[in-house]
Amino acid sequence: MHLVKTTAALHMGSELIGRVHKTQGRFVFRIVRAIHKWPILKWITADILTAMRLVIALMNVLLFILGIRWGLTHFLPLLLSLTIIAYASDFFDGQWARVEAEEGTKKKDTDFGSWFDNTADKAVCIPSMFFIMYLQRAYLAPITMLIIDIALGIFRWMIARRYKMQLRANHYGKFKTWLQGFSISFVLADYLIPGIGQVGYYILLYGAIPVGILSFLKHYQNVYPQIKGV
Repeated sequence: MHLVKTTAALHMGSELIGRVHKTQGRFVFRIVRAIHKWPILKWITADILTAMRLVIALMNVLLFILGIRWGLTHFLPLLLSLTIIAYASDFFDGQWARVEAEEGTKKKDTDFGSWFDNTADKAVCIPSMFFIMYLQRAYLAPITMLIIDIALGIFRWMIARRYKMQLRANHYGKFKTWLQGFSISFVLADYLIPGIGQVGYYILLYGAIPVGILSFLKHYQNVYPQIKGV
């Protein structure tokens, strides 16, 4: 009985996440298609947006290290701003690639684009977990999230190497990344709104981690026929 209820709840959750992802995708796509027509933005590509996320990830690590040495209070406003920009860019680069494909300037869903996007996501998300551990002095959720992210990365690498398949990010994975973004943003904003950092920790514990597990299971489900040789 409990198993049936749990399965039903997971199915409902899957449908809800899927609907949110599709609605968000359509909304962002309209915005991107509109601003992509601006001449001043014609030089920007989806890969540039993804590369920007990688650069910001490196800057955040450097700023955090400097903050530990000189006082994080001085660096938190910049860290928070850059973190929001990095996670927000994840909303746009995929839709930007869709617009480029629509215009015929780039192929949609290339293996390189998928790999580059996943790499940038990990570069932003993994350091964020260490930031949460340091700022919240809480370890269960960040360490669990690190294990899931690393496991996903290793699984993708194994599938790409053995079966010559580049796994595309599924809607669970994207939703997980958004929840991680909300989580670290709330933790970094704790200096502005005391106590909100704890909310960020709970978003990670009860939101991003379960969705991350679902993302892994969905990937496994998609490649199961290849693994079994079907």
